[in-house]
Amino acid sequence: MSYVINLYVSDIKSINRTVVVNDNISIQLFVKSLILSMNGSTRNLYLLEKSRDVVEFDDSDDLSMLNLKVGDIYTIEYNYDDKLWNLEFVVLEKNEGFNIKKIEILDGQGYGICQSEDMFFIKELIYTKNKKWRENILDYYKTLNKYFNLKFLLDEVSKLIDDYGKLYEEMYSPKSIVMNVSLNGFDKEIKRKIIVNNNILIDKFCRAVIVSMQGEIDHLYTVKFNKRLSDENILDEKLSYLELSVGSKFKVIYDYGDNWQFNVRVSKVNSGFYDKEFEILSGLGYGIVEDCGGVNGLNAVFSGESCSFDPYDINEFNLDELQQHVDKQMMVDNLHQERSEYY
Repeated sequence: MSYVINLYVSDIKSINRTVVVNDNISIQLFVKSLILSMNGSTRNLYLLEKSRDVVEFDDSDDLSMLNLKVGDIYTIEYNYDDKLWNLEFVVLEKNEGFNIKKIEILDGQGYGICQSEDMFFIKELIYTKNKKWRENILDYYKTLNKYFNLKFLLDEVSKLIDDYGKLYEEMYSPKSIVMNVSLNGFDKEIKRKIIVNNNILIDKFCRAVIVSMQGEIDHLYTVKFNKRLSDENILDEKLSYLELSVGSKFKVIYDYGDNWQFNVRVSKVNSGFYDKEFEILSGLGYGIVEDCGGVNGLNAVFSGESCSFDPYDINEFNLDELQQHVDKQMMVDNLHQERSEYY
């Protein structure tokens, strides 16, 4: 089964795309391709909604699960660099058989999403009847002048979607990833070399990293990707969501008071899953000390200058003991995940 849909920015139908899509495409690839066709980023979070109800789906669910009908309208609520954009698509046609491509852009108008402003501001600029106000605003925002002069280029957008489809299939296939993790901002090296499967939840990954660095997970944590703190909802995504490749870098942030930052860099990507979700391969240095005041306090602890803590040996590193702590944490997390899925 294939569908023809009309995609547009909510309340700005002059920015649109006509798309044909097969129902054997994964819902995630479908939605991300629509966002990409509007010049959005595939790494930003989104919600798929119908009649204001969130549509829940797994990575393995394909478009047939939605049982689309002609006239159905869905909304993609999308946060682009902290600017809110809503995209909508309506089903125009339902056809027997598959299109040659799983998803194909047939036509369109308008450049798409504007990185510097949100949807409501652009909408006001387009529809305002106060021409003088619009001219003054556009003169002030030089980048917006450039935005309104950008055109929809079918060949470029089509190539972008085709290339991303190939990348998606590669990124979301079973992988094990070797990473180097180090404590940011500390004078001496404290680091871990780990291997992790890309189907692990980002939440579980962060917790395992923190435990591998002697953290006790008594505080909040998140990831910082592309120099931006991620929405807490990203913790419910799988690691594959970050679309990591060799050389990719990001941070795990733990305890916003002490502000522990663990630098993560991908050194190798292997096909297929490793026999454990998360394993420490090697390491150097003891790790962090909870509630000591961050890297400055850690220096005082290791030097014996802190009155609040017994001295720690910075060179102490026990691989077997740390792996046992990580395994125990993973077991607890897996149990919680199973219970939440059951209920």
